[in-house]
Parts: sequence; C-alpha cells; structure tokens
Amino acid sequence: MERKTVNIFSIFGTRSRFFWLFFATIFLVVGLPILCAGLYFWVWSTKAVPDPFLPVAFITMGGIATSLGGFVLFGVRRIERLSKEGLPVDGTVFEIGPSWLSINRVRQWTIRYHYRDHMGRILEGQSGPISPDEASTWQVGDKGSVRYDYGHPRHSLWIGKE
Repeated sequence: MERKTVNIFSIFGTRSRFFWLFFATIFLVVGLPILCAGLYFWVWSTKAVPDPFLPVAFITMGGIATSLGGFVLFGVRRIERLSKEGLPVDGTVFEIGPSWLSINRVRQWTIRYHYRDHMGRILEGQSGPISPDEASTWQVGDKGSVRYDYGHPRHSLWIGKE
C-alpha cells in the first residue's frame, strides 16, 4: 500500500469556498498595489525616495500578500476542479482523529481513508477539517465518496455522503 502525504489544499474545502475566495481576493487587491508601488520606487524612482528601506519593505509586504492570495486561489481552484472533474470512487475510512485546526475553540476533526485508483493501486487520503458532529457520523470501515485526479491519482478529495 502506498502512503499519501498530507494534502495542504484540503483546507480549501468546497463548504468554505466563498470564504477562501474572499480571503484570497482581499490579499490580492491589497498586495498587488503595494508590490507595484515598491517596484516602481525601487526601479524607476530611486531619487524620489529618501529612505532605501521603504521600497524593500513595500516589495516584501506586497510580495507576501500577493503570494498568499495566489496560493489560496490555486488551492480553491484545485479543490473545485477535483470536485467537478475528479473520478468518483468509494473510499474506506480507516482513521478518524482531531486535526490541527480549532474554530471557536472547538477542535476540528479529519477522516483518513483508502481508495483504489484506475491502475488498481490502493492510495491514502485525508479529508479537510470537519466538525466533531460530522465526524461522529463516521466509523472506521464506513464507505464514503472520494474523487481523485486521473493524471495525479494521489490528489484526492473526500466528498463523504452524496
């Protein structure tokens, strides 16, 4: 059996898609102008800025915000593509446990599952963070719906009950 690394993009689950799109848009709308202003002052207008640290600070802050927004958009797009275009298969729950995320001081849970790809390999996946109430509806050995990428079978998305 092949092991699957933890998929960091699973946090961008389909249930919270609008939150993540809003989050990414804010970071892009704020980060891009700051990055452009920093680049402008650093490249074209070095005499207009008395402090050389200012353009570097703008470039750094704008670059971080823009990168974070782009990363979130990439993750949301990847999850959305898997949910629409992924191959549907059954996944078998083999572990249910607490995740690293707490929302309003309530520890969220994850479901780890096995699924078989089109080549017959058994792969492992992990859901994004789910509420304890939802996690309590699942038991080890239960079957749930999974979608995976045909080109990259290790990329999967836990759908659960359809």
